[in-house]
Amino acid sequence: MNKIIKSKIEEKFFKCSCYSHALEIVYMVEKYENDKNSYEDFYFNLWEMGRGDNNIMSWRRRFRWMWHILKTGKPYTDGIILTKEQIIDIVKFLNEQLKDNTNETNNN
Repeated sequence: MNKIIKSKIEEKFFKCSCYSHALEIVYMVEKYENDKNSYEDFYFNLWEMGRGDNNIMSWRRRFRWMWHILKTGKPYTDGIILTKEQIIDIVKFLNEQLKDNTNETNNN
């Protein structure tokens, strides 16, 4: 039997500045004695929180969302799973962009 040595799940929500969407990041780790089935992944889910620019949600759209949640159990609109290595690449890219932007701001 494969014994779990480490199991961890952490999540964080980031609200969109428009307040109608959110990004959920879930970090999941499961390490086994036999490293064969171990994983360390990041799940990115996009959630629709509000109605966006339209103040009135039609009944058809409401039923569509209810059906989607009942069918899948998840109210998010899209998602992606990335490995630790991919996250490191994303962080490097974001840091480079922030560094370049900071340098440009300081030079002006």
